Amino acid sequence: MTKEPRIGRPFKTPEDGERVMLGLRVSADLKRKLDDAATKSGRSQSQETEMRLQQTFDAKAQEEKIIESEKRIIQHVEAKLAEQSEEQKAILREVQEAKDRLLRLIALSEAAR
Repeated sequence: MTKEPRIGRPFKTPEDGERVMLGLRVSADLKRKLDDAATKSGRSQSQETEMRLQQTFDAKAQEEKIIESEKRIIQHVEAKLAEQSEEQKAILREVQEAKDRLLRLIALSEAAR
């Protein structure tokens, strides 16, 4: 199975800091929205589009950081709950032992009468 050759100009890897052309087609409605936003912000259409694209990547990165932070919090809470559970088990054992001692004392007291 051979891969068919790509039609068109080959992709060129941009250099860091270099401004490159990006051609894309959008709906008329989206273009109007971009034009309106660019006019309101005082940016060019290209600057507005670039800023909005960058914001989507920034938002995704921020979302991933939040998810990682939440995972660490959940792990911490689960560890604390496990510690509390062990402490509660130890307390319940102590209570049961004290109860057993009291019952033995009561039994001895009644037997001595």
